[in-house]
Amino acid sequence: MPRQGPTVRTLESTREVTAQLSETGIHDSVQLVWAMANREACLAGAARIEPIHFLLASLIIIDGLFEDAANALEFSQDSISSVFKIVAECRSRMKMTDDEITAARRGIREALRRGEGKVEFTMLHRAPESRFMFQRAGRRAENDGASEVTLFHIFIELLENLPAEAMPFFPSWAKKTGAPSDEWPDYIGGIS
Repeated sequence: MPRQGPTVRTLESTREVTAQLSETGIHDSVQLVWAMANREACLAGAARIEPIHFLLASLIIIDGLFEDAANALEFSQDSISSVFKIVAECRSRMKMTDDEITAARRGIREALRRGEGKVEFTMLHRAPESRFMFQRAGRRAENDGASEVTLFHIFIELLENLPAEAMPFFPSWAKKTGAPSDEWPDYIGGIS
């Protein structure tokens, strides 16, 4: 069976679950990162979607490689345009060059992939750490007064709590906090 991208069913399932995250709305970019993280987790042979899969999916989107997945999920051109705007916001926080972003994305993907055997694409559950990351992102959006949780909120949570597997690909990140501590507002936990 050929490898397939995210499906409309995946989008519907993630919308049902994310609606429970908070009273704040859910932007299409969150549906996109979730569907792409699910795909990456399946390709890695994982039993659950871990934060590292969400980080990889975020980097794929930030690297501009998401339009096919967005089209498969039947996103409108307006939705795709809004994802590009959120990508620009994420990039501005990274302080990494385009080449560094691509190298991090490729490095994480290579580290996660176990082989090229037959892959079954199914809707996986999020790992407890991923569920907690979504809860933090929802609180962040609410604290920021945002009307929707976006990829930006998810991505900032991932950078702030950088998965250990990703550390080799983010050499400029502080080793103890996972993010440049002088850049983050006081309300963000984990920064001393």
